[in-house]
Amino acid sequence: MKLLFIHGLASSGAYKMASSLRILLKGWEVISPDVPIEPQKALAELRNICETQRVDLVVGLSLGGFWAQKLRGYRKILVNPDFHVSALLESMKGEVKYLSPREDGSESFIIDDDICRGYKELEKTQFDSLDSEEIALTRGLFALVLPDAVPLFVTYWAGCFCIVGHVFPCTLRFHGGKGILCGGVFTMMVDWRVGLVAWGLFLLAVVITRWVSLGSVLAASSVAVTTILFYPLPSLILPGVMAAVLLDWKHRGNIQRLIHGEEPKLSLRRKKAEP
Repeated sequence: MKLLFIHGLASSGAYKMASSLRILLKGWEVISPDVPIEPQKALAELRNICETQRVDLVVGLSLGGFWAQKLRGYRKILVNPDFHVSALLESMKGEVKYLSPREDGSESFIIDDDICRGYKELEKTQFDSLDSEEIALTRGLFALVLPDAVPLFVTYWAGCFCIVGHVFPCTLRFHGGKGILCGGVFTMMVDWRVGLVAWGLFLLAVVITRWVSLGSVLAASSVAVTTILFYPLPSLILPGVMAAVLLDWKHRGNIQRLIHGEEPKLSLRRKKAEP
């Protein structure tokens, strides 16, 4: 049995996933070529390998998934396929270093306008002529959390549950009130940019209006927005939005008073003692 592994952008046939497949699939021959960056050349070489080597299964990772779905008539698994790689290439124009060693010793490659145009043209027809038989031959694997995002994933969810614990503490019969303070610490642990926006809005609102509750609501709401902007992954957006919604919900009474102008303002003056 023969398996063709197609690596991702800026990688090579020596990528560790190819080695892992050889270990896991005893008895299989894993073919893992260095795929050229030029789109037409890459597709031609991959089709030639499939035909001459009589490949039984194709596994493509990221950009490799883009190539794999172009190889019609073969069983294939697309792992986190990048079907719009031209957008990424546009942002990477110039010399790019390879992330794993190539057989020819090349250490870098060039992304220019011609390369980007070539991928754009292929993207226009990438799903043409897909029939039920071809769809049946194709499987996809998609990761909700990328390996590099695991620490952030843990921080987000741990922070979210810490906020829940402060808002509904079981030791105080589920009545608390330190959710905003906990949330403020949480933002700085996640990302200084998320924390800067949250604390900045809080301080700005309090200084201008002297409404602490308004600052709290704005700071909490900003967490959902900055998470979507900086970390557009469902597994991170969910806890960010949950934390923001929970804190805003706990301030629903304050929001009503703010709307009606009845919310008390922060005062640094001591109240005069009644005679």
